Amino acid sequence: MSAADEAADMLIHYFRMLGGVSRTDWDPDYSAEIRNAVDRLMDAARDIAQEEIRAHCENDPHLYADGSTS
Repeated sequence: MSAADEAADMLIHYFRMLGGVSRTDWDPDYSAEIRNAVDRLMDAARDIAQEEIRAHCENDPHLYADGSTS
């Protein structure tokens, strides 16, 4: 199971718990929307990582852990 699937499952569980929704009252569309939101968050994280990698490869200044720049 992927990290995105695990995150979606956890969110679905807690949304159901917070809403007091039993399994029979839970609309499958809710799960699909939560999974879609997790996928979008993962895509956004990938985009940020790719931008950082591109900037590093193009020798743009970037921060090191100690706060200095390249």
